[in-house]
Amino acid sequence: MRNPLVHGRLIRAEMQISGVSEVIIPDRRAIGVAGRLCAAVVLGAVLAACGGGGGGGGGGGTSPASVVPAPSGLSYASPQTLVVGQALTPIRATVTGSPTEFTVVPSLPAGLQLDTASGAISGVPASETPLSTFTVTARNASGSTTFALQLTVNPAAPSALLYNSPASVAVLAETLLSPTVTGRVATFSISPTLPAGLTLNPTTGSISGRARESRANQTYTVTASNVTGSSSFALQLAVASTMGTPAAVAYVPIFVNDPSYPYAGQPVTRYAWEGRRVVLMTRRPDLNPGVVETWLAALDRGWDFYQESMGALPSAQKVYNGKVTIADVPRTCGAGCGFLGATGIEADSTFFDPIYDATRDRGAPGSFLFYEMGRNYWLLGAKLAYRAPIDPSPVITGFAVTMQWWSQEAAGARVDLPGCLATDAAAETHFRNLVDRYVADRTLTWQNTLGNNAGLPGTACATDAPALFAAMMFRVRREFGTPDFPRRLWREAAARPNAATTQAAVDNLVLAASAATGRNLTRYFAETLRWPVSDSALQEARSRFGEPA
Repeated sequence: MRNPLVHGRLIRAEMQISGVSEVIIPDRRAIGVAGRLCAAVVLGAVLAACGGGGGGGGGGGTSPASVVPAPSGLSYASPQTLVVGQALTPIRATVTGSPTEFTVVPSLPAGLQLDTASGAISGVPASETPLSTFTVTARNASGSTTFALQLTVNPAAPSALLYNSPASVAVLAETLLSPTVTGRVATFSISPTLPAGLTLNPTTGSISGRARESRANQTYTVTASNVTGSSSFALQLAVASTMGTPAAVAYVPIFVNDPSYPYAGQPVTRYAWEGRRVVLMTRRPDLNPGVVETWLAALDRGWDFYQESMGALPSAQKVYNGKVTIADVPRTCGAGCGFLGATGIEADSTFFDPIYDATRDRGAPGSFLFYEMGRNYWLLGAKLAYRAPIDPSPVITGFAVTMQWWSQEAAGARVDLPGCLATDAAAETHFRNLVDRYVADRTLTWQNTLGNNAGLPGTACATDAPALFAAMMFRVRREFGTPDFPRRLWREAAARPNAATTQAAVDNLVLAASAATGRNLTRYFAETLRWPVSDSALQEARSRFGEPA
């Protein structure tokens, strides 16, 4: 082959390399031609690259290096669930081709690393991470492939759950048992069920409340759990009652006057459980002492409220160790009966047992027994009872109805009665509506509702005259009363002169309510409630309390 450069001019020289014509263009003024170009600045480089040699003219050359393909088909086992603090077996990548680098977006959870050469993920997770997607990319000079890895990091299972154990608490005592535990807990549970009145907080694991029943020492398994696992503790807990063993006594039922009744006039064995003020006479000695203690505590508070409100005690008729008795009997005059103005209450067993159950299961000892206390405490007949020919039932029974609700409120004994008075809220709504109906109907007056023991028209639940009387007392308290109004009203009534007439009895209550509130309520009673208020009562109220409210 001859030298292609002569006197600076371009001389074309063709050579056969792998069957393709190559054009050597060393001069900057040259223009390209079709085919692949092999160019160089110096002649020696041209000859070497193009396979040219010295004398003999053309021979075979070598092939150029092949191009590496882009990686493809990247994948991981997914989704992955990891646990904080637990080293994971490396999560390895599967990929086709030869990646030179792996990357991930966003960054992996704390404690995890991506091997940029192999794509393996390893480490010890340091923090919880909800289900998240991490995009891993494998690439080389020719291209890339990606995979959406789904990964969750859950908390470590709780461990080292611990309570102070064994623990002993008293019936009705404020109780709080709090645990210690390592790790995050999603929920606490316990087996078997705690004694009535105690509850386990499923979020904190604290056991709190006031036990309503006694139990011997028992093991309760408390479990702290989360999505990863759980930890348990065997808590030993006992609930003690101050109630001793009830004494067996001979009891003669009060109100049985049916000769066919086998117990009429005959003593029966009853078991005396003593509270501070009240004694329960039960037909069974094996009742749970803690439930009886809880029930008696409420009855004692109710009896206290009556005494504070009246400033006196009923005469002693049925007592045990100087305390009023409430007896469980197979039969009496209705659900229960109480002496009027004297101690002694009986409850039919059919109704006695559900009150016991409600006390244990729901802490709801509210019942007709608080009403019967009102019968015992009717000491205001000389002051407030209507005189013949007017029936005194509206005020006598109305007093008991009123005090049933107020005494239960004071005792913290939730009302638990059937029908329209099933709960405190239902009762309040009912009594509000009762007065609203009365006030709205101008044809209704004291004379044709309370004055003739008729109540409101209709047969709906608790619309009789005593219920209407109680509803009016509730309304006066709500409109004008101070917090101590229920305790002051009846004491003020007891301080009034004896009433020789029904009008005097009506005036006594109006003036007692005025004194209990410190306001002249004569206009409210006369115009809103439409009671007959005498001129003498109007004058006394104005002189003592000023102009009418």
